[in-house]
Amino acid sequence: MQMKKLLAFLILCFSINLFSKELELVDETLMTIYHPEGNVLIIKSDIKSGLTGAPRTPRDLLVEELAILDSKKLKIEVSDQDVEKYLNQLQKQAGYTKKQIEMSFKELGYTIESGKEELRRAQMIQEITTYRTRSQKQLIVTPEAIYNYYIAHPIKQEAVYKIAQGIFNFNPKKSKEENLKALDKLIKSGDINYAILWDEPIELKESEFSKNQKFITTMEESAVAKLKTTENSIVLVKLVKKFPEAFVPLEEREEEIEMQLKMKKVKELVNEYQEKLIKDAKINYHTHIDFLDQQPLQEENPF
Repeated sequence: MQMKKLLAFLILCFSINLFSKELELVDETLMTIYHPEGNVLIIKSDIKSGLTGAPRTPRDLLVEELAILDSKKLKIEVSDQDVEKYLNQLQKQAGYTKKQIEMSFKELGYTIESGKEELRRAQMIQEITTYRTRSQKQLIVTPEAIYNYYIAHPIKQEAVYKIAQGIFNFNPKKSKEENLKALDKLIKSGDINYAILWDEPIELKESEFSKNQKFITTMEESAVAKLKTTENSIVLVKLVKKFPEAFVPLEEREEEIEMQLKMKKVKELVNEYQEKLIKDAKINYHTHIDFLDQQPLQEENPF
């Protein structure tokens, strides 16, 4: 289960945004990649939202193209059957019919066939990224690292109060003052615990109490107090147990911290892989591109 989560996170880190190359006009050449598996020309119109609808940056497209070339170098192939299986999974997850999938492709400027080709690219990128960064040895998180993270990032759990409610009904043969005196006597002696029926206790966090109920947080355990007075009765509240504010124990956070540190390491490995792809590639930049500026290029209005 953990490896599945890590794999999903790895894919997310790579920022796979599928894109269309069905363009009729070449507006501006940004980069040319020279590679033994083939040369790739990247133009400004390529840098646009793809099937995901997410914005893209020049760097996003560059590392994706380099990853595709790297996958070809290792003879990684994605068959038509693999694409169909992937498409069916996406369709099932989204709850779409095949017709709705086709309409979604169309709205984004894709035919069903060109859309499938973009899915093929996504799978190739996923497989090569996983292959290049999947070392189990690199993903080992030591107990010391988990403990250090726990100390550096403490999480407090809110105080919790276990309370019960009961109703003290007035004796109609006595005055209100007499009933109140009788109730005070029962509370003081502790006999109130047996004199009325109490509801099943419930647990409430401190933040869940209303302004008029905040006094409950100052009560002692087993104490009984008047919550609300009606014409013929009084609603009582009893503090059964108080669980003070405390730090969440390490044992309860250990698995979550381990996963968080592994995901952080996965992100680092993906970034290292991307940087290596760019460093080792032969790229001709036809225009100035500041990769430190990660703002996506604005799509121009053709009208």
